[in-house]
Amino acid sequence: QETADDLEAYGEVSIAFTADSRFRVEWLERGIGGVRLIEEPLEAPRLIDFDADKGVGPVRWHRFGDIGHWGFFAAYVEGRRAGGATVSYDTPGYGMLEGRTDLANLTDIRVDPKLRHQGVGAALFRHAVTWLQASAECRRLKIETQNTNPRACRFYAAQGARLGGIQPLDESPDEFELDLFWYLELG
Repeated sequence: QETADDLEAYGEVSIAFTADSRFRVEWLERGIGGVRLIEEPLEAPRLIDFDADKGVGPVRWHRFGDIGHWGFFAAYVEGRRAGGATVSYDTPGYGMLEGRTDLANLTDIRVDPKLRHQGVGAALFRHAVTWLQASAECRRLKIETQNTNPRACRFYAAQGARLGGIQPLDESPDEFELDLFWYLELG
């Protein structure tokens, strides 16, 4: 576990990834029958880097308000920072928490690109969930990803999370890019 004082070093691990496919959402029976996520290739791969693209890297998280109820975790492999995970709860004004005190959010998870797909992310995720269960009175964990990151969607599903919401991104009115919200029961 780390503190907010470690966020500069935390942010040195890249969150960037190359999107080469996306999930297209197919509404079944106008949504009554659920949804189907259909993976389709992108015409051209796109580099997505939330720290650079949206300017919301870890050192800027203080702009969300008091981050005193945030948990910061780091993973190390052979003494080298391999990744990090951040969870938040009970942060008034932080929209991802929907004004609720029983909801937590996986605010960030990142793994060094050279170490991805080796279990580092799963270990960070499990540790963050265990910490929340011991430290907070939250019933659910909310996780945001996008349909342009099918690998992350599969990762969260493999961790036991369920898709619970779909929303167009503000800057993508054509529904090419959608926010997908996953939920994990903590109880």
